[in-house]
Amino acid sequence: MSKDLLDELPIEKPGPPAKLTLCILNVLSEMPECEMDELAKRCAPYTWNAVFLEVDRLTRAGELCLHYRPHAEYAVSLPSFPQAA
Repeated sequence: MSKDLLDELPIEKPGPPAKLTLCILNVLSEMPECEMDELAKRCAPYTWNAVFLEVDRLTRAGELCLHYRPHAEYAVSLPSFPQAA
């Protein structure tokens, strides 16, 4: 590709909003393990779906752990927090 063509390529948009990431990490610094529904409530005005997508991204990056609990509930924690039994 010539330099002119590279200059015309669209620039990728930045990832998820940093404010949502900070909100999630702040909640987890106060509550080391938090259920997804509670996390979404504490990260208002973001939607449950937006919070879940960011938790998914952070989990895949190794920055969070997602735990399955009985009764089809999920809990989120920082990697250094042990999973509740």
